Amino acid sequence: MNTVDYLKKIVESWEHATLVFLPKIFLAIVVLLLFFMLARMGRKISMRFYSRAIKSNADIARIIAAVIYFFLLLSGVFIALEILGLEKVLFLAFLILPSILTLA
Repeated sequence: MNTVDYLKKIVESWEHATLVFLPKIFLAIVVLLLFFMLARMGRKISMRFYSRAIKSNADIARIIAAVIYFFLLLSGVFIALEILGLEKVLFLAFLILPSILTLA
């Protein structure tokens, strides 16, 4: 087998892998966009609710709304990474993250 045939087979395998992976990428982007919109809506609703419930301190309502926003976005990222088959990256990040935070 000469070099040209070898390179042609490599390019064909990349093409096939890309065509198989594209629908997963599209679905992951759709999931991220949906969770982004859901997080924004959740932040607005929780801000409205907690601003009325905690009238004495609006900062607490903002913090609660930000936490809800963060967790909804984070869950969207987790689901998108699982769709892409990259959930092992998250597992490794959670193993490494505490050691990085203790260095700071």
